[in-house]
Amino acid sequence: MEMRSIEKELQGNSYPGRGIIIGKSPNGKYAVTAYFIMGRSENSRNRVFVTEGEGIRTEAFDPSKLSDPSLIIYAPVRVLGNKTIVTNGDQTDTIYEGMDKQMTFEQSLRCREFEPDGPNYTPRISGIMHLENGTYNYAMSILKSNNGDPSSCNRYTFAYENPKSGEGHFIHTYMGDGNPLPSFEGEPELIAVSDDIEEYTNLLWNSLNEDNKVSLFVRYIDIENGTYETKIVNKRIRDRGETMRELELKYGCNPNQKPSRIYMEEGELPIKVLNGKPGYINFLDAFNGWQLVSELKKATGLPAATSFKHVSPAGAAVGLPMSDVEKKIYWVDDMDMEFTPLANAYARARGADRMSSFGDFISLSDVCDVATAKIIKREVSDGVIAPGYEPEALEILKAKKKAITTLLKLMRTMFQRNLREKEVFGITFEQGRNELKIDEISSLISS
Repeated sequence: MEMRSIEKELQGNSYPGRGIIIGKSPNGKYAVTAYFIMGRSENSRNRVFVTEGEGIRTEAFDPSKLSDPSLIIYAPVRVLGNKTIVTNGDQTDTIYEGMDKQMTFEQSLRCREFEPDGPNYTPRISGIMHLENGTYNYAMSILKSNNGDPSSCNRYTFAYENPKSGEGHFIHTYMGDGNPLPSFEGEPELIAVSDDIEEYTNLLWNSLNEDNKVSLFVRYIDIENGTYETKIVNKRIRDRGETMRELELKYGCNPNQKPSRIYMEEGELPIKVLNGKPGYINFLDAFNGWQLVSELKKATGLPAATSFKHVSPAGAAVGLPMSDVEKKIYWVDDMDMEFTPLANAYARARGADRMSSFGDFISLSDVCDVATAKIIKREVSDGVIAPGYEPEALEILKAKKKAITTLLKLMRTMFQRNLREKEVFGITFEQGRNELKIDEISSLISS
């Protein structure tokens, strides 16, 4: 079979519908899968992918505009032990339940057929990835009407044992646009995959039709140890350029703790990721640091900065001018520039304990200016959170070479609940938030 270019296949088809890719990376290290959805109607386009456990589900972007959820709201990806299931409908659950009862992939689908959306009778496409003891194989399936005749269901399963590195297979619901939409024909198409998840995600997303693409999911699974990295792209969130309700993280406290996410039960997250892929500790540092600098500025009226490392402040300061001696103490005496109040604050915060600040997360009370960005550029830091960035400052930080810098922008004011909760061994501890002001603390100490 001739290997095709996935880029050309997608660019040459304005409406492949929903598509599944499964394969192995050229370096032989990763089991690769991707799933995308497209839409022509407002109902189909009103969707996003969100994480759910180790898988994903579709969700209405605007619940008030959701008209018929029957064929568009489902879990496309679920994980059952060492098996990853990827489908274009609720047959994901059918396969999961069947295989959990020791049925095969093919047997699990015997009770299902194509979708009941005549005259299209959209095919149900499915894939299964099986990793065990450093080995990897996968299979794909399509259930389709008999050339548009719903009285017959044609069932095809394609199994790929010990797949060749660099090769993947692509199956999708439609051959192209039309009325009715023509179902996919033949064996899954042989395509190339990439070693780099970021590169492959961008290639797929940029190749899909701009008008019709809705969401994309890509996952690379380490064949040796089963750990994985996931990328999700949602057009509606990307187009809107604001924040989201849920954000998948790089990993939890440790690299092996996946999946990991932050989310809001109600409303949207108050931040936007401008650069990088933050992890669990990054956000704990960012939010705790932001609480500190915002309260420092409220108490003093001065710009404030803090250097956080592993959820503890290594240094915090306000923007008082520095003498020549202080500049030398804080290792910025060689910088021939005008120090802004915010730059003074960060130089002081970072210089308070330079060893502990190595690889810090920075919180700034004010919009990050060029002077502050120039100081940050010299240091090894994990990231910055600020209410905004001057354009030149943002470019300086994006080009930063020392460490991978996560840049977070606050989109609205964050608030604390009056009651603080913490769970230990299933027992919830609750107490009122400490609202004591700094001037009240001073009076308590003096008395």
